[in-house]
Amino acid sequence: MSRFVFGSEELAPLLRQQGWRFTTGYLHIHLKGLDPSEGAEPWVLTYYHGRLLFSADQPLNTQILLKRLSRFIPRLNLEWPQRAISVVQERLMKDHSLPELLEAITQLGLLKPGELEDALWLNLLTDFDRYLFERAGTCYFEVQEQVAQEAPIGGFELEPLLQEAARRHDRWADLKVAIPTLLAVPVVNWERVNRYRITDEQRQKLHTLTKDGQSLEAIAKKLCRDRLEVANLFASWAKKRFGQPTNTPRAAADQAPQPDNHLGGGRQRGDAGNPTAVFAQLSGDYNGQPRRGASFVVSASAPPVVDGYRHAGDRWSRALPHCAQLRRV
Repeated sequence: MSRFVFGSEELAPLLRQQGWRFTTGYLHIHLKGLDPSEGAEPWVLTYYHGRLLFSADQPLNTQILLKRLSRFIPRLNLEWPQRAISVVQERLMKDHSLPELLEAITQLGLLKPGELEDALWLNLLTDFDRYLFERAGTCYFEVQEQVAQEAPIGGFELEPLLQEAARRHDRWADLKVAIPTLLAVPVVNWERVNRYRITDEQRQKLHTLTKDGQSLEAIAKKLCRDRLEVANLFASWAKKRFGQPTNTPRAAADQAPQPDNHLGGGRQRGDAGNPTAVFAQLSGDYNGQPRRGASFVVSASAPPVVDGYRHAGDRWSRALPHCAQLRRV
């Protein structure tokens, strides 16, 4: 078993040069801490027939896969889908394969066409943002043929991923001026916002995203959006001097306007109260269609509609093995 040592900015070239060694299994990476006093940080890339499949701090398994999918697919964070998935797992028994579980979840309408691939692509890029270009460490590859039975998709070619990761790295560098850290909390300059000809509904949407005084990182997780996408949006606001990042969460909440004073009586119309839809509309991306390398526009409040039917709340458990009760909408 070969062990490789790499410096900062050397991991991407190593993945290219040694890629022929990485067949089916796990590339175990141990990243040195940014602070010398910190211990090594684990990072595991799962390979399937030489293609990148998954990224996490551990090898691919059911629980970590579902956790990472829920980071980018809002409906998987709702209570009733989580209960449905738990019932499906119980019915499939402990020796079920990941493809079997995902097929059952798809039949329930909890995964829609393209969402699994898009979420896994974005999961890889998110970890590349964090680790690929600025961390040194060591790595070794563990051949594990079991991955062939667990692979939920065929995986992704390395080169397109590295090219997109490099593009994103450059964009992150450009954003550093306006967004020095995603731990910063956006504070809206309402006086300046009100000088622009925007509707009360747009003000309400802006208020919805910023009223809780959360960091940009927390907002991205809450909305199940790409961190880079959220940073781009708030950087564009900062450029217009609509607001600025601060390290004081309370400051953002204190400066948020009261709906009666600034937001047309505070009534929410349409998607104004749905943070996921709010972000999509403010960023000019609200067509409801998933795309590779982007996050999704999915209601985080209503059960999904599948082929003209809507899941009927708690009644899904009675129809197993079909796993869902449906009613016409």
